[in-house]
Amino acid sequence: MLVVWTRKAEEDYRAKFPHRKNIRKAGTVAIYDGKPVEFTRQDNSIFFAYNVRGWVETIKEPKDEARKEEKAGNCVSDEAMKERWQMMQALFGSPENYTMVEIANMAGMSCSDTMRRFTKAHGPQMMKKYGMLPYKKGVNGLYAKYMRKPPREKPKVDKRVLVQNERWKIIIKDIGKRKNLDQIIKDLGWKTEAGIRQFVNDHGIRLSEEFGPLPYSPIMPSYLRRFMVGA
Repeated sequence: MLVVWTRKAEEDYRAKFPHRKNIRKAGTVAIYDGKPVEFTRQDNSIFFAYNVRGWVETIKEPKDEARKEEKAGNCVSDEAMKERWQMMQALFGSPENYTMVEIANMAGMSCSDTMRRFTKAHGPQMMKKYGMLPYKKGVNGLYAKYMRKPPREKPKVDKRVLVQNERWKIIIKDIGKRKNLDQIIKDLGWKTEAGIRQFVNDHGIRLSEEFGPLPYSPIMPSYLRRFMVGA
């Protein structure tokens, strides 16, 4: 007989750990210390302690032939294999970051070893028919060749570059509003003209290419006019 979690186990766990993902889903195989809980009548067993609390119940195991097929990594039918693989796809890609034991249980397999045997036996066929497993960080070995490649990390942008970009936008905006040089310097947070002159000389080429030239203004100094429209 299989030992599975009850609805009470699921609800009690949710009440005790409201911010954790619930690993005691009613109807899935009960796990203790990474292994399925075994049915026994001994009063000093994990099964007895959980059963007294109403957390577990027993159900009939699949027929012997079905168990033999599962041990060999097989499912009863093509439809069952499809459902199992698609459930694995959903769980591998879930933001909940389920463990391999949890994925195996929710995909209808008794333990992670069964899921490994299933993947080894049917992975190539399932991948060809229904697509690869989503990338799951920290999972490698057998599963790696059936998973998509990890997503590319977005390149980190230097904070100094972001500040430069914002300053250029301020200059464009202020010139467009016909502000004079002293007002622009104040808006940029500088006290003297030396700051804006150095800034434009150092970064004007990149910024004008990426964010466009400055609006034309004949009253601005030459180091600004060289980056203006029509310059």
